[in-house]
This record gives sequence, structure tokens and C-alpha cells, in this order.
Amino acid sequence: MREERLLERLSSLEREPLRREGLDRARLIDSIVRHLALILNTRQGSVPAASGFGMPDFQEFLQSYPQSVRELEAGIRRTIELYEPRLQAIQVVFLPQAEDALKLHFQVSACLKGAEGREPARVRVETVVGSGGRFSVKR
Repeated sequence: MREERLLERLSSLEREPLRREGLDRARLIDSIVRHLALILNTRQGSVPAASGFGMPDFQEFLQSYPQSVRELEAGIRRTIELYEPRLQAIQVVFLPQAEDALKLHFQVSACLKGAEGREPARVRVETVVGSGGRFSVKR
């Protein structure tokens, strides 16, 4: 059960009080995808208790696009490394999309941390940044 965040565990126990076993991998990855969407769509400085939480304002990066693509990749990677502790060996790669020039597509791949006794698993998600600066995250 430790694969889920605290509020997810509490909510899950409320729905399924007899459940005490660990999560299957699909539920773990779903939890990670939801958390990635949360942290990537939060702007630094908007959480008073943790001013560094979230993504830096990347509007300035977009002004120097495409030269700033590597900086955007690094910013996404750093944010995930800092605020998603269930992942390690995180890689972020820009995926140019000629037919969708108003959106930036990135692939995030990583390994699950602490898969004691289990085969290590890779997680791959696609993140898309729309023209309004909003991230969508999907498996």
C-alpha cells in the first residue's frame, strides 16, 4: 500500500476496509501518473508551505523555443526527481510533432523505486504542454 500517496491510501481504505495488501503495478502507475499531472501543473511559488513545489514558470523558455528545449527537459526532470519519490533514473525527451506545432510533447521514462522482490519496472508516460501552459499526462 505504500506505493500510493497518503490521501489515496486513506480514501482507498475507506472504500475497501479489508484491503491491507500492496497495490498491483497498474494501480501504482496510475497513482504516479495522477501525481505527475499534479506536480507539473503546479507553478513554483503557488504552494505557501513549499515554495519550490511544482514547475518553474516556463513562459520565458517558450520565447526562446526551440533553443530552450533542453532546458525544458531538464526542468521537467528536476521537478519529477524532487517531488515524485517513487521514480528513479528519470529521463525526459522532447518529441517534435510537426502536425501539432502549438503543443510540446515529451516522453518521461523512469524505473520504479523499491520493487523489493519484484522485477524492476519501467514507467513511460507522455506529457503534452498546451498553448495555455497546462500539462496533460498519460500512459
